[in-house]
Amino acid sequence: MNLMSTPQQASDVDAVSRPPLLLSLSFDVDQISSQLDWTLTPDVQPVTGADSGCIAFTMGDVLNVAVNGYGRKGNFYTFQIVDCCIITKPALVQIGRQVAPLYAAPSPFVQALGACYPLSLDFRCTAQNYVGADQKHRRVTHSWKHQLDVNHAPGRWELSFVLTVRIMRELGHVTETRVFSFDPECQVGDGTEPDLPHGGA
Repeated sequence: MNLMSTPQQASDVDAVSRPPLLLSLSFDVDQISSQLDWTLTPDVQPVTGADSGCIAFTMGDVLNVAVNGYGRKGNFYTFQIVDCCIITKPALVQIGRQVAPLYAAPSPFVQALGACYPLSLDFRCTAQNYVGADQKHRRVTHSWKHQLDVNHAPGRWELSFVLTVRIMRELGHVTETRVFSFDPECQVGDGTEPDLPHGGA
């Protein structure tokens, strides 16, 4: 995922009134793939232009995180989160002749001092039966009790999320441990494309 950010400007005022963002991550205990499904609401992915396909954060955004585990009712009880980490790889924001290369901050999030930010294991757990298209599945949701604040600009990042879970198909018995991940692209603001020297790269 690519993230992008811009210096504070008039458009950043929108973030003050924009509701908190929710990054919702989902997996099924029986899935073969290790990929997490994900949604971000409200949708902040541009569908046109150079930033199409990126997650476009704005300075001042607040990000919540929720992890959903699904399984067929009777074959899934709950799951425990062993660890979950947001990893951000900063991209160049400035390059050119007689200009020192400049990278984005290690992370767009205020709470992260470096590129790897482990979320504290402080989640609120809820469960619901009879979900899914067939109404035969159980959903267990772990909602993180904290938030991430977006406040670094300008910048663009490759972002990934890695999650380790212990799966309990019945009460009190861990049947397996799985690792899931996703790696969309994100940015804050317009991301600021690197400056190229006249006449080519």
